[in-house]
Amino acid sequence: MDSTFEVFISCGHTDAAWVHTLAENLERAGVRTFFDEWEVGPGDVLVHRLEEGLRHSRNGIVVVSPASVGRPWVQEEYATMVRRAVAGAQRPIPVLLGEVELPEFAANRIWVDFRGADGPEYQRRFNQLVAALKGERPARPAPDGRLVLPPGTGRGRRARAGRCCGSGLTRPCCRWTASRMCVAAPLGRPTSSVLSSPLSSRARRSLPRRRRSTPSARRRSATWRLRRGSPGR
Repeated sequence: MDSTFEVFISCGHTDAAWVHTLAENLERAGVRTFFDEWEVGPGDVLVHRLEEGLRHSRNGIVVVSPASVGRPWVQEEYATMVRRAVAGAQRPIPVLLGEVELPEFAANRIWVDFRGADGPEYQRRFNQLVAALKGERPARPAPDGRLVLPPGTGRGRRARAGRCCGSGLTRPCCRWTASRMCVAAPLGRPTSSVLSSPLSSRARRSLPRRRRSTPSARRRSATWRLRRGSPGR
């Protein structure tokens, strides 16, 4: 379809200041925008200019706010966008501004929520809107074989996991057996290599000490058994 504009913006006059900034940001992002303050001037027939803007726009933004849902001109422009969307000639994108219930046909589509958006959050949602207008999708990660753990995994035990496994990854608590081997294998590392890894001095001190059998200890044990009258083994 031969279009002059990337997007037509429909809004109520109460939201004109906010929408004017949005239109300027869209133009700066390379999205040619039909905004009535720029396209309708003295001597123009308002209805004809709006019809021309809707007809020659690939997308339509409907700014849904408490001030716009009851405006007759916004309702007419919204109805035109829905009709053209059914014919496959235009794609409406609802922009939610303020606490208001979306119209039924607008609620069928993914909207961009600008409620309370400020600073970095406004930038994030604006980028989302620009990507939708340009038909872009988020980039997929490259197949580099890396593993990225989700936020909050293994908090509070990271240092212990790094010392015993040597993996450097955030893992749950590792268990130590009496044979002084780590039984929790790190990701991407064979279990045999983990079982052969030596313990640190701190880990050895944390293990329960075993009694050593010395000649004096054996003599004391034999004397105790004779006094008790129990045979030795």
